[in-house]
Amino acid sequence: MIPSWGSFTFTFEKRELPSLLDLQSNPIRLGEPERKERTPLFRIPWKSSTTSNCRLLNSFTHWFISFPGILKSGVLSLLSGAPKRIGFDWGSSKEGSSLFSNVKVELPEEGITRYQRGFYLLKGLGFDVPPTSGSLSIPHQDREYVDSFFSHLPVTPLKPLIAIHAGTSLNYRSKRWRPDRYAQLADHLVQETQGSVVFTWGPGELPLVEEIRKAMMASSILAPPTHSLTQLGEVLKRCNLYIGGDTGPTLIASMMGVPVVIIYGPTDPFLYEPVGKHTNVTKEVGCNPCRKRSCKEMTCLENITVEDVLEAARNLLAGGAPYGYHSI
Repeated sequence: MIPSWGSFTFTFEKRELPSLLDLQSNPIRLGEPERKERTPLFRIPWKSSTTSNCRLLNSFTHWFISFPGILKSGVLSLLSGAPKRIGFDWGSSKEGSSLFSNVKVELPEEGITRYQRGFYLLKGLGFDVPPTSGSLSIPHQDREYVDSFFSHLPVTPLKPLIAIHAGTSLNYRSKRWRPDRYAQLADHLVQETQGSVVFTWGPGELPLVEEIRKAMMASSILAPPTHSLTQLGEVLKRCNLYIGGDTGPTLIASMMGVPVVIIYGPTDPFLYEPVGKHTNVTKEVGCNPCRKRSCKEMTCLENITVEDVLEAARNLLAGGAPYGYHSI
């Protein structure tokens, strides 16, 4: 959703747009292109009163765009009272959500990534928005926050500065590469590049990161706590390379123009491919991709070695990695 909607607002920033209402479960702050007049954006936390949500939605909603394509967003689109409810058709949606849309968008038969799905959905509004990375625009206060962090470090980070995000969603621990391998990887990177490694982290991931840092021989940097996607984007923007699994920060890094190495386990590397310059590290083991949230063997991740990820990192740092899908 973020790249497609960011491209939409950027493309039409000079035109008069209606107010935007963003109904979501976890409020986040997205950067907008800096301009004198901004399109009003209202956000409603999903956990607030359903009755209040419906009353507010009914008061001024003209369009409802169902980016997730699931039952919850479909029901909300109907309750919104919006005359134009845009969603995916039956074959492209889940849980029967297309039953609640009156503008149904059909996806092409050939496979497309989740990044591309959002751009097709916006065509339901009658807009042909050109696919772009939808880079975040960083507010001044977030730049100052990250500036202050790096300026107060006891030692100035060396170049190349390499970001590693070892965490994944708590609901998908099966996407996490082993902590001891992240520690070995970071040590090799520091030794080979003579640069610095910074570990980014999110809610509930600090113990994991501290475990990795303690297992390292070399010193590393613990990134500051980030309270918005734009703060995280500003941290990653200063890095020369990013390494992580199939998780949100990986998308943010790619949107900020940072070369990305993605370690894929059970998820489909094509479907969840990010934008920009990246290398996918994956091993086909016969049972992946799959949607298991827990797996005892985790063969798909176990078969990815430290050397596999190092090879991808070396290639990207040297500027020779291809764009798009690349399996090690």
